[in-house]
Amino acid sequence: LGRLRTAAIRAAGLELLHTDIDAALALLRRNATSEDGPLLVDALCLFDDADDQHGVVSALVKLLNDNGSVREVPLAMYVYEHSPCMHCREQVVQLMDQWGDCPAWVIEEGRHDASKGIRNLCLRPSQTRPASK
Repeated sequence: LGRLRTAAIRAAGLELLHTDIDAALALLRRNATSEDGPLLVDALCLFDDADDQHGVVSALVKLLNDNGSVREVPLAMYVYEHSPCMHCREQVVQLMDQWGDCPAWVIEEGRHDASKGIRNLCLRPSQTRPASK
């Protein structure tokens, strides 16, 4: 259902946000709107299990990549700060760069990241003067 775009799927996804975040994110992947960003941020929590945590951050990355309506830096930052996966972190740094809204401290920290991909993103000439905070 997450591949379809309908108001009913969006409503179902929003209803599940606080009871089944995995299902909610799957439904909202293409159905979330820009006004849903704060609701998504409020629904996030940390998981004890690294696999559960990776599942949520992976779903967020898919939502941010597939849904041009949702450009929420706090969602991308949740992935960056809480993902056990360097690939997910790299994808959100790239997204924030594309949005022109990558925090300066992320760029500075990214220049020394263990991930070569993140280092390369943060060392590019376009990143010498970050767009925000």
